[in-house]
Amino acid sequence: MKSFNSLDMRALSIMQPWAECIIFHGKNVENRSWSTQKRGYIAIHASARMDKGRYERVREEYGLKLDPEESSFGSILGFAKIVDVVDKKSLTRKTKKWFMGDYGFVLEDIIILKEPVPSKGSLSFWKIPPAVMKKCLAQMSKSEIRKLMAQ
Repeated sequence: MKSFNSLDMRALSIMQPWAECIIFHGKNVENRSWSTQKRGYIAIHASARMDKGRYERVREEYGLKLDPEESSFGSILGFAKIVDVVDKKSLTRKTKKWFMGDYGFVLEDIIILKEPVPSKGSLSFWKIPPAVMKKCLAQMSKSEIRKLMAQ
């Protein structure tokens, strides 16, 4: 098992309200125009940019009334485990609700942070700075930390 200091955790910046939907509302597919071989836990980072049209879309398509004024931006909200990547040909009953576009990273085993941890995001997968990771770990149970470290 790795030590805390050697934990090389990656994050993915996701526009709101999609990041919030993953962490709190059962969104189990993160859509991308590119595929990945990556499997295992990643941090779910809510990007800093706000687009109210995305909130309207979530309300219309999924019946979720999320308020952008109550959402976190520019912060890590939690962690999710990438277990597969799907495309239009490989959708299942479990993955089709949230899928759109070219590829969907199938997510499971969500770990919710008690408080969002501010962090600057980036494109694609990016390495979480040690000080930010330390703040995330401080909010997690021992069993949640073990899950991250076991990968």
